[in-house]
Amino acid sequence: MKRLMFLYLVSAVLLAVSATAENPRDMRFPPLKFEPPEPARFVTDNGIIVYFLEDHQLPVITVEALFKGGSAYDPPDLAGLAEITATVL
Repeated sequence: MKRLMFLYLVSAVLLAVSATAENPRDMRFPPLKFEPPEPARFVTDNGIIVYFLEDHQLPVITVEALFKGGSAYDPPDLAGLAEITATVL
């Protein structure tokens, strides 16, 4: 029984040693072919710039709104205004 257990252990160790990973520096891959989609751009009547990009792979709608803001734009007499605004949003 001990001999059989020893053989299992030795074969498991040898199998694990022989399955080492390849050096990542030696691996070669074909160049990626990525062409980012071009979004449609339009300006609303009140001057908001909108970028519109459709993707019909999933029935999901994602809306993102970006605007200039942050503590760098806080008036000196209203310190913390950006923090409060971000919390409310």
